[in-house]
Amino acid sequence: MSKRDGGIHQAEAAAAAASPAASRTGEPGSEAFPVPPDVRRRRRRIALAVALVLAAAFLVGVRSMGRILASAPSPGKPAPDFTLPQLDGPPVRLSDLRGRVVVLNFWASWCIPCREETPALKAFYQQYGDRVAFYAINVAEPVDTVRAFLAEFGATYPVLLDRDKTVYRQYRVTGYPETFWIDEQGIVRIHWRGPMTLEDMERFYRETAAASRSSNPPPAG
Repeated sequence: MSKRDGGIHQAEAAAAAASPAASRTGEPGSEAFPVPPDVRRRRRRIALAVALVLAAAFLVGVRSMGRILASAPSPGKPAPDFTLPQLDGPPVRLSDLRGRVVVLNFWASWCIPCREETPALKAFYQQYGDRVAFYAINVAEPVDTVRAFLAEFGATYPVLLDRDKTVYRQYRVTGYPETFWIDEQGIVRIHWRGPMTLEDMERFYRETAAASRSSNPPPAG
């Protein structure tokens, strides 16, 4: 090895050995560049302010969610009144249905669980349609889409059209399908999220009808 080559290798080795130390001593906060006390205090104040803002936002969110849940039509509360156009027939007002068990089933044609539930809805309406006010509420879909869906399944139950999601929001619906069982006095008795079987519906009908009877005042003697 020549003196020239030896000098190059020695220089490269010295640079490699010095590089980590140089990078360490060049970092802010290192011994070579200590962070001034006022900068550290400013950083702590900023971190504390950010934490306080996040905590306040969390509390606001919790309170808002509490108000939403408190206003939702949960079991034991009156069902919010509404009027919606019917796919075939005159508009329907919920308060006009007092004296009957009411079933409100929110759905959409693209919803896979809704499609799975439809045969059971169809069977329930065929068996209990003369005893309950059953309405499937379609949310924000074109009339042609709704008719095609009903024709596909041969469903004949009444359908209401919530075109602008007014009732969807009023009832705090979170997904499809979602069903409310309302007693004869207009009180929500069952709020069911997800698809129902025919057996589920028969049980819910019995429970809602029983709640209607138990809440009726005794006849005057």
